[in-house]
Amino acid sequence: MADLPMSNTVAPLLQPHLMALRKELRMHAPTIETVFYAMQKNAQELPLYIKRWKGIVDHVKYGHDISSSFSINKKSADDHLPVRQKTCMNIWERMTIHWNGDVSLCNEDIDGDYIVANLARQTIKEAWNTDKLKAYRNLHKEKRFQEIPLCKNCDMFSP
Repeated sequence: MADLPMSNTVAPLLQPHLMALRKELRMHAPTIETVFYAMQKNAQELPLYIKRWKGIVDHVKYGHDISSSFSINKKSADDHLPVRQKTCMNIWERMTIHWNGDVSLCNEDIDGDYIVANLARQTIKEAWNTDKLKAYRNLHKEKRFQEIPLCKNCDMFSP
């Protein structure tokens, strides 16, 4: 992604949707933030990222550390995580949008293994209400976290 021009990212797709949604709602909601995880391959893109999103979204965040659950595939059988007891509210409160417009189940899905929509083909409202996302929400409501590998191994919002 380091060589990908900003014009090829989700920014041009997202901006009109965000403004239209807020106008339709006649509110300053939903709150919209972007998060940039600086890594060796993309750290030089941080200033451009901040410049691109400042003034468009409510919060422009960035960080250098990521949760250990991002390395889900590197966990061994010896690793112990508490059994999830509570539903994660992120799937009702947040939308994770990757650089290419893919909408993922969660910000923990950095590889895009749990895509529920794409903003190049759907509006934010449509993406928020896809059958895939509704199915994941239902599993959470029913506390069937073990059926979603990403959630089963999550250590971000454990009990």
